[in-house]
Amino acid sequence: MTPFFLDTGRHPCMGFKPWACPSENNSVNEFVNQMRRAQEEAKAALVKAKEDMAQYYDCRQTPAPVYKPGDHVYLDSSDIKTTRPSLKLSHRHLGPFMVEKKLRPVPKARACSSCFIPDSTSLRSVRSSIFYSMLHPRPNLTSFS
Repeated sequence: MTPFFLDTGRHPCMGFKPWACPSENNSVNEFVNQMRRAQEEAKAALVKAKEDMAQYYDCRQTPAPVYKPGDHVYLDSSDIKTTRPSLKLSHRHLGPFMVEKKLRPVPKARACSSCFIPDSTSLRSVRSSIFYSMLHPRPNLTSFS
């Protein structure tokens, strides 16, 4: 199916059938060849544009970090309502929380992890499955001693 057919429900009438045998009229054959070349150029341009966009998109993407069960992470608090008097005074990161398990394999940056959030905190509204973009690794504190 062509995009034109999906939009209008019919195929465009170009005045000729490209699968028909060559015509005796040279101008018709030239028109058919011109249309084929235009289609090939358009397809090549679309393929090149797709490759260029993928290249520039992929160069900015970083792979998701791999958290193992037992690792400690901080939770980004930008989307979490806390009991602080104002957003300006609230903490940027909450935690540390322990990673319980990895929920999904890592397809680019859409991976998910499960964290243990104790009931004693005021974060009862936070789900325990959290996207990797909201998690930050806990710094290794033993290296400072």
